[in-house]
Amino acid sequence: RNALADKLRQALDRQQEPDPAEAIAVRDAVARLDPSQAELVRLIHWDGFSITEAATIMGLNASTARGRYAAAKGRLRALIGEAASVT
Repeated sequence: RNALADKLRQALDRQQEPDPAEAIAVRDAVARLDPSQAELVRLIHWDGFSITEAATIMGLNASTARGRYAAAKGRLRALIGEAASVT
């Protein structure tokens, strides 16, 4: 138990706080997604669900969710890239 607690402390010490500007850029980019893509991204990344679990929550089949998630990731990359080039 103590060894596990030590490993957890070490892992937490290595984590860094996100850059506030990056966090804002990501939040704004997610807000600009199609609402169904944004919900899927939030369920997966903010709520910690798997793609399959998020699909079930949203009433989608898993393959539709995977395709929608892939499209959302591509759009997010583009939106975040646009925000980075503006600053």
